[in-house]
Amino acid sequence: PVGPLPLRAPSAHQLRNISISMSPSFICPPAQTFHRLRKTAVLLAILILVAALSSCGRNAASADEIPPGQARSSTCAQREQAALIALYNATGGPDWHDNSNWLSQRPFSTWFGVTTASNGCVTRLDLQNNNLTGSIPPELGSLPMLQSLDLRNNNLGGPIPPELANASNLERLFLAPNNFTGCIPRQLAHLEKFFPQHLFDRIRRELLFPPSPDRSDLGDVDLYYCVENPGLPINNSLSAPSNLSYAYQGSTIVISWDPVDGADRYNLYHDNALDSSCRLSPSGKPKFCDYLATVLAETTYTHADPAAGRNYYWVIACNSSGCSPLDAENAASPPADTPYRPGLDYPPAPSNLTYAFEGSSVVINWDPVDDADYYNLYHHDSFATYCNVQSDGSSNICDQLAANLVQTTYTHAATDRSNYYWVAACNNVGCSPVEEESPAKPAVEIPPAPSNLIYALEGPSIILTWDPVDRADYYNLYHHRAFASYCEVRSDGSSFSCDQLAANLVETTYTHADPDRRNYYWVIACNRGGCSPVDVTNVASPVETGPADNDN
Repeated sequence: PVGPLPLRAPSAHQLRNISISMSPSFICPPAQTFHRLRKTAVLLAILILVAALSSCGRNAASADEIPPGQARSSTCAQREQAALIALYNATGGPDWHDNSNWLSQRPFSTWFGVTTASNGCVTRLDLQNNNLTGSIPPELGSLPMLQSLDLRNNNLGGPIPPELANASNLERLFLAPNNFTGCIPRQLAHLEKFFPQHLFDRIRRELLFPPSPDRSDLGDVDLYYCVENPGLPINNSLSAPSNLSYAYQGSTIVISWDPVDGADRYNLYHDNALDSSCRLSPSGKPKFCDYLATVLAETTYTHADPAAGRNYYWVIACNSSGCSPLDAENAASPPADTPYRPGLDYPPAPSNLTYAFEGSSVVINWDPVDDADYYNLYHHDSFATYCNVQSDGSSNICDQLAANLVQTTYTHAATDRSNYYWVAACNNVGCSPVEEESPAKPAVEIPPAPSNLIYALEGPSIILTWDPVDRADYYNLYHHRAFASYCEVRSDGSSFSCDQLAANLVETTYTHADPDRRNYYWVIACNRGGCSPVDVTNVASPVETGPADNDN
């Protein structure tokens, strides 16, 4: 419609959407309306001006234009279309294998490789194997809902833009193989699992050894984490500090070390649990330890507020070219003769662990420990060689059998044939660490292996006999149909290179009713304390039970 505005205009609060197309000279309401709409005239005029300018703006083509029918927020339209156009232009979009609907006014979800959410915002870009060249534009970081970016198997180069980290929902990032240079932005470290493994293997190798001039095995990829930590990257010309010493001064700990030629500062790392676990990641970030102090000019440091219990320290030497490698084994540890410090240390481990049988139960005893408030008991039914218990009471390889024991004895009612035990003493600081073979030894002496194994044919069967063994409660019999030279039986009764034929035999004879052509047998004697080892030399001689082979 054309002509003057109506005399009766809606009140201002009823105005919702205004779209007026007019020449600038016509932006003027009829004069006779001023005496009737004086209170709203100014507001109405402003709204009409805004609408007119907005209408004019729509006639201009720009990257911010919202394609018809695209169901997405204005934020997505303004920001994400610009990012997608930047990707297209920066990576040779006209030469892609498939660029269907790119730069068209169709919805983003119809553009090849683009997935969107219900609101139209981009959530996934999958352009792998699509002949992308050039470099990744930083504008991709302005895709707030982007969750997955897959640019594998293209010909992209240049640096990886740190702005990708601005895509805060990015969870999956696939970039290899390509020809990137520079370094991996540390802002993307949370996506480390998506970087190629050979890259990180090479990074770790170069952190320990000087780079090799022969890089043919790595192609053109030359990536590592962008280093921002003090004193990094690694400088192999600097040696790690030696002679780390550790001394208590009241409630503080003083660490000192020898100066290193060429170093002008030192970094100090700390852990209060393990003495050989500190590592530096390819980015220089400490793992299994923490920064305690950096850029130290002196070769001594006083830890004013150390954690209760044990504390461990590592030092690296640095200069303007980088830092020495960290030697995890070269830790400053509490001296072996350090006296117990009440209130600051966890108690030492209990000693003299013993156990005895009472009927079907096992009774464990140990000596009391000064300053121990309670004890934790650990158990394994197969392995006596190792149990690892941390100062917080958590265990590895063995299982916690009982906790918060105030007595120095425990009765294990439901026991297996093989049982191994460890005890940790605990107080309010923590528990004594355990890292050793089982110190609890059975009070019953394990019997020796049986002797005089013989067998005889009885029809199709083989009858085996052996001499009885003192202190043996039962016998286990093992067999192999081919090899006589070796049979290994573990402490849990499982076997290697032979098979268990019979268990818990109380007699010293056994009839093998269905033997093979050649047969080899071993017997072990057992009681509550355990079983005898296998005597591989004490094997019953083979007896042929089948017809001879026909070589013809």
